[in-house]
Order: sequence, then C-alpha cells, then structure tokens
Amino acid sequence: METKTILVSGAGGALGSAVVKELAAAQYKIIAVVRSGKTGPDYENVYVEEADLANDEDARRLAARVFEKHKTIDAVVMLAGGYSASRLQNTGSGELANMLAINFETAYYLTRHTLPRVLEQPGGCRYIFIGSRAALEAEAAKEAAAYSLSKSLLFRLSEIVNAEGGRKGVASTVIVPGIIDTEQNRRAMPHADFSEWVSTGEIAAMIRFLCSPEGRSVRNSVIKMYGDGR
Repeated sequence: METKTILVSGAGGALGSAVVKELAAAQYKIIAVVRSGKTGPDYENVYVEEADLANDEDARRLAARVFEKHKTIDAVVMLAGGYSASRLQNTGSGELANMLAINFETAYYLTRHTLPRVLEQPGGCRYIFIGSRAALEAEAAKEAAAYSLSKSLLFRLSEIVNAEGGRKGVASTVIVPGIIDTEQNRRAMPHADFSEWVSTGEIAAMIRFLCSPEGRSVRNSVIKMYGDGR
C-alpha cells in the first residue's frame, strides 16, 4: 500500500514534536514545517521545510514545493500557533494582529494554497486544526481575548473546508484541547494539578487516528479533549 503523506505545520513545537513522532512511528511520510532557523524533527521519512506561514506568498511557495516533490498530500495538520493572556480592555491592535497572524493566518494561508490541489485528488484529504476551549466558552476567553478571537476563526475555516470538500473526500476536524501538558505550561502554572491536563501524546494519538483509514468516517467534527480537569 502506498505511504500516505502528511503535512504538519508547527512541527518544531512541543505538540508538533509529539505529533511527528507519533506519525513517524505509524510509518507515514511527513512534511514537517518549521519557522526559519528552527530545528526540525529528525526521523526516517520526515522531510523538513522552512516557511513563514503567516506570509501568504511564503505559504504559496511552500505548497508549490510540496506538491512538486511529493505529488499528493493526504492530511494537513495545523499546529502552528501561540498564546497571549490579556483581557479585552487591555488588548491593543499589536497584540490582536500578532494573535491573528500566528493562530489564524498560518492556517488560513496554508489551507488556501493546498485546498485547490487536494480537491482534485482521488483520495481526498484530511484537515486538522487545533482550536481552544477559550474560543468556545466566553468565561474562559475573558483572560485571553485576542487569543480566543483568533482561535475562534479556525472553527469557521474548518466549516468552509467541509462545505468545499464534502463530496470530494476532503474532511476537516477541529481538536479542542484543554490545558496541554507541556514544559512551558508547567513553568507558567507551577502549582496546577498536571494530572488534570491533556498530554501531547493523547492529542497526537487522536491525530494519528483521524489520519488513518479507520478515521475516514469521522466527518464535520469538533473533538473536545479537556483532560481530567473537565
């Protein structure tokens, strides 16, 4: 059986590293996208690409290179992003623009430049976005206004992808984690109960399932992974 090709943005981050490791163990071919100058994961069948995905033209060039080299993309996993804590009344234009760029535009431009090609593929494609609980719950959004607003756009983007690709085998899913158990989050919240958080490994396993033949039947979905903290 032909090896499936999965494009992973944000592959150099904590979650991205876990996802690439999980997919590499499942014998997928992985296009790991990292920012310029950032070290990419080093596994067999992993091809590292550098790009600024918040730049429309850079995302276009990346998509063109990937399709030229690998011909098809069977899944696109959008993990590039970042967090900023600021209440609405304290959030200025600079912080809002930054959150929109790294959380939404990185996904939007990559989707914009891959979708036309995958709609033509006989095998379709799976898009996976990482949402946020703060984008769904106003109470959680209060402390991170720009972040929650930028993440909320991913849900509508996913719906548009599903509307475009529903009859062509292109499906999109948003995974909504609670607090992710990373070293950075542990340093930021040293007194929290880490056992209540969702692990990068759990999210990576869900992404592997969605990319697998068994996951093809999961359509038009939002998957909440809040951990034991509820």
